[in-house]
Amino acid sequence: AQSFPQKNFSQKISHIPVFVITNAAGSPYLTNSSKGEQVGLIFFSCFDAERYLYKMQKTHNLVDAEIQIIRLDKAYKIATTYVTEVIGKGLQGERAPMNFKFYPDQQQMRSARSLTKKKNFLESFKGCPVFVAEGLTIKKGKEDIVPIFLTKEDLDSAWRSVYWNNPALKNTVPNIEVYDLFQIIKEMQENNPEFNNYGFFPPSASVFLVEARKIAQSGFNAKIPSGLIKKF
Repeated sequence: AQSFPQKNFSQKISHIPVFVITNAAGSPYLTNSSKGEQVGLIFFSCFDAERYLYKMQKTHNLVDAEIQIIRLDKAYKIATTYVTEVIGKGLQGERAPMNFKFYPDQQQMRSARSLTKKKNFLESFKGCPVFVAEGLTIKKGKEDIVPIFLTKEDLDSAWRSVYWNNPALKNTVPNIEVYDLFQIIKEMQENNPEFNNYGFFPPSASVFLVEARKIAQSGFNAKIPSGLIKKF
């Protein structure tokens, strides 16, 4: 069997669910940006997606819009592949480039700002925040994995589990570092050995929603060129 350090970045992010707004047929809704791009948003938070969907329904009177789930590895491939494709018309009637952009979890952006204590964090940080606790590892078989959390709440929960099982650590506060998810993915793509034993932990709220949809036998078949988005 393949060991964890041997897994590539795509395998390490394939279990992370993200969310897109589509019509009833599964085609993503695209909006025109000020630069004339056709932009589709990919959300890390189902709650952010719900708020954006509500705004779209109120502003554009959309009756068939809904939220669908895809895997992050598929979404990442789409977002980094189709920037140069063209679809529809731009603001001035010309052909417009299609661009999928990630929408970071807004609650986690606020948590990251609080941790970094940078007043202009929200304006200067252009990625998706992830959280790593210094010294925290999780056993996976015979391997020690350094967990990368997409939410601070899940990191806090994992830390509590550690000190509950180790009284000497009770009431200690973890030293939390904030990183950009996409910078870590880039390092993994370039096979930086420093990240071989790093693993991503999906947001527990997102995992719960995915399991609920599986029970309801819900799926996703977005009509995007080449079929990169498939049922989750």
